[in-house]
Formats: sequence, C-alpha cells, structure tokens
Amino acid sequence: MSEVFIITPFLSGKGGTETIIKNIFKSIRPENKYSFKLFVLGGTETKDWLQESDFCIKNLLLPKKFKKIEYLFRLPYWIFQIAIKNPKIIISTSPIIWSMFYWLKKILNLGYKVVGWYHFSISEKPFSKFEANSQDAFFSISSGITAEMKEKVNNKIKIFTIFNPIPVNGDISFPTPHKKTNKLELVYIGRFDYDKQKNLSELFTALSKINEAFELKIFGEGEDKAKLSRYANSIGISACIKWMGFQTDIWKLIKKTDALILTSKYEGLPTVLIEALAHGIPVISSNCSTGPEDIVVDKYNGYLYKLGSVNELVKKISKIGDIELINEPYELQKTAMKFSPQNYLLRMIQALDSLDRGTSVDE
Repeated sequence: MSEVFIITPFLSGKGGTETIIKNIFKSIRPENKYSFKLFVLGGTETKDWLQESDFCIKNLLLPKKFKKIEYLFRLPYWIFQIAIKNPKIIISTSPIIWSMFYWLKKILNLGYKVVGWYHFSISEKPFSKFEANSQDAFFSISSGITAEMKEKVNNKIKIFTIFNPIPVNGDISFPTPHKKTNKLELVYIGRFDYDKQKNLSELFTALSKINEAFELKIFGEGEDKAKLSRYANSIGISACIKWMGFQTDIWKLIKKTDALILTSKYEGLPTVLIEALAHGIPVISSNCSTGPEDIVVDKYNGYLYKLGSVNELVKKISKIGDIELINEPYELQKTAMKFSPQNYLLRMIQALDSLDRGTSVDE
C-alpha cells in the first residue's frame, strides 16, 4: 500500500480545512491502494476533528510570545523527520511547507512527489511564483483556482481540479419547503467579518433595503460581532437578526429556512454553499472569483449576484420564490452530488494514480 502524507500548519480544529480533512478520512476504505496519514505541524486547539484520522501532531511548547521564533526553528526539523520516511506522495496546504519538502527531496535525492493543496483564492491570498513552482502537482479545489494557478506555474506541474469532499446524502432532515409566509427565513453561517473576507456588512445593507419582513439567523463567531451589531442597529434591522453563536451541529438546528446567503469577497470553494444544497436549502452567493460558480446554477438551485452590487442582491433576495428547485429539496441535494466524498475520492485516487505513473489526466 502506497503511503500518502497530508501536511498542514497549525489548525484550530473549527475551520473548513479541518472539515475537509475529516471528510477525506471518513470516506477512506480498507481496500484503497493508498494509506493516508495526517501531520499537523504546530498543533491544534481541539482533537475532536481528528477522531477518525491517522494523525501525528507536532506541538509548540514555549509560551505564546515565543511561538513564532520556536516555529522557525522546529519546522525544518519536523519536515526533515517526515521527509526521510520517504512516502509515495506528500500533500500540503501550506506553500512554505510544500516548498521545503520539494527542495529537501532534491537535496536528499528522495523519491516522493510533492503536491500543493491550497484552500484560498490565489489572487486574494497570493503566494510567490517560486512557491508555485516548488511542487510536482497541484490539487485545485475550484475551477477558478485552476485558472489562477495556470498563470503562475510552468508546464511541468500538473494541475488537477478535484474540488472538496462534502457529505451530500444519508440520514438528514430537510428544512420545511418554501411556502409564502409573512416573513422570509434566512441563514448565514461563517465567520463574522464586517468588510473583510465574509463581508457581512454588504448583507446587512441589502437586508435594510428589502420590502418584506425577514429573520436572519447567524451561526458562527468572530471579532467583528460588536461592530456588526452596532451597524445592524444603526440601519434598523437589529430586531430581525438572531445571533446563534458557534454550533457543532448547525444543520439540526435549521428546521425552516428559505435560503442561505453568502456575500464573501473571496473564497476557495465555499463548503457552506454545498452543505446548504445537501440539506435541501437554496443559496444566494456573490460571484467572487473562485468557488461559487462551481456550485450555484443561477435561477436553478439559487442565485449569483455581482459582488458589491447591493441592489442586485436585494432583487435576488426578493425573488427567492422564483428559484426553480425552491420546493424540490431532494433535487437541490442532487445538484451537490459531484462534491460527495465518494465522488471526491475517485477524483483524488485518479490524480494520485496519474502522479504515480507519471501521466496526466483531464484537469
């Protein structure tokens, strides 16, 4: 069985990358030709997301004010320790880490292949061209990132668009299908950013302009909560917002909703849109440069609106009832099937096989 090592820097245990890694390990079967092991270099705040993983955590030991210096010294040693195990393939989410593995294998004449696996829009969170070319292949999580990556790398680096694994079937309960009532039921799930990545102020502004009653349930946490709360109060919508906090099983708490809304300035592949569709919930999203276009089929399972166009967002919210699959939760679920862990694993195994053989597959 060929070994595949997945390497990450510190992860809190609460983010989207952790969910993706957890879903990969849950979908792995004993008959797979590859064995996967996770290395978290820098530790994690909770191990709950690691329960079904084969993992190794490398922790920092010094007080917080010394951690950056400690990391600079420990990281090269950790990478050397892992590299000399010489697995078949090393996959990393960090440009710095994958570059170090790449050049160390050159120095030590080791045989493993290095794969970059970046979870952000490259245009919004860029890395250097040197880092882009310090890998043998790149696993892209969206077609937009694939296009961005092709502009940075030489022709020798293979790019595989494999998306991310999101559970889309099984024992789930759908929210109540859309019925015209006196109030729109809306949901946001994610970090509380005022005008940074998640851009919640744009959603609040749009909601202040719609001509019907609504309730917005907000799940998550973030430093901008107080600022957003003050803004909601200043534009007269604070009574329409319910702050639900961080929840470990959000979807069991969502019994009725008309749509999930995402107003991000950038994403990699927004997991929350896929999860909403998997639970029979239509979505409205900004058309940020990477991610939503792979998920949202405009007017069919939701709407895309032009990022920054509050008036267009207002119109989309007002036309939720016109979404074609609004009353077809199982059909909405089907639109997310390409992201299922089973289909994801097939794409990943195909990409790994291609690297193992030194051939290419359809990107």
